Amino acid sequence: MVVASRLVWLLAIIACNLIVITGKECRTRFGVGPPCIFPFRFQGELFYECTSKYLTNSTDAMCPTKLVDDFTREASLEREDWGFCFRTCDLLHYRNSFSLSETLQNR
Repeated sequence: MVVASRLVWLLAIIACNLIVITGKECRTRFGVGPPCIFPFRFQGELFYECTSKYLTNSTDAMCPTKLVDDFTREASLEREDWGFCFRTCDLLHYRNSFSLSETLQNR
């Protein structure tokens, strides 16, 4: 459990560093809405990028803008706490945390 919680915090730091490196953050509502929160946990799975799993039968990339628990990174299930990711969200381009880590190490 200690290792898992440390990993979550490490990944949160990586995500924050990506924002600092690129100079922008992933936002909702055509880029002018609230920022996405990464990483987040949804239905038992940990996400580091926008997901299409929030809405049933949808391929729209979405992210939470509010967490229920900052320690566990559990995303709110309320519809108003989620938004559609803007097309310029850098994290949309990474398929997994390995490719994100690799990009950060090569900078």
